[in-house]
Amino acid sequence: MWAWMRWICSSLAGGSPSKWARPSRKAAGGRAPSSNSTQVLVTLPQTHPSPLKPDSIRTVPLCLREKSYVGLIPFIAGAADEAQVERILAHLRNPAEFWSNYGIRSLSADSELYEPGCSQSGWKNSNWRGPVWLPINYLLVQAIAKHDPALAEKLRENLITAVESEWQRTGHFFEYYHAETGEGLGADHQTGWTALVANLIYERWGK
Repeated sequence: MWAWMRWICSSLAGGSPSKWARPSRKAAGGRAPSSNSTQVLVTLPQTHPSPLKPDSIRTVPLCLREKSYVGLIPFIAGAADEAQVERILAHLRNPAEFWSNYGIRSLSADSELYEPGCSQSGWKNSNWRGPVWLPINYLLVQAIAKHDPALAEKLRENLITAVESEWQRTGHFFEYYHAETGEGLGADHQTGWTALVANLIYERWGK
């Protein structure tokens, strides 16, 4: 698992992962990732007719290269070197990729699979294909602050504004938020992880 995480981090950062153990071809769904790819691997469902029951549908894993939260986990964990950090920050700052006025998108906006809110493409679930999730964004604020405090503060402000605006409008904390409009989506009783907005406020103004 650690080798995979280091590979993903290097891939997103555009570095050379040759000094780390490469994932096996079997683990990559029959092919190893390209060393110069700036995308990361995620597994998404794909439906196929079942060979045993032609009238039924089964779901099988499909390995795709996409820029998503998955590839940011090593950065959050502090596993990226300075050169990789700069490349990752460039992806995060880019409005055509991760950056939105409401937080960091869960999937880069330049992906063909990108859905900023509820799925409009027939997929049953688009939760992780674009919408903003506060738990990951909270961790990103902490990670970004170590390298670019101004960017971290802008992200903090965007997140607080998104959550507060929907709270004022609806009286609810939502499960996740639309990446283009800030609309609250999913469960509307998320006073668990979305309540991390209180930490964002306290860490900036409460001390």
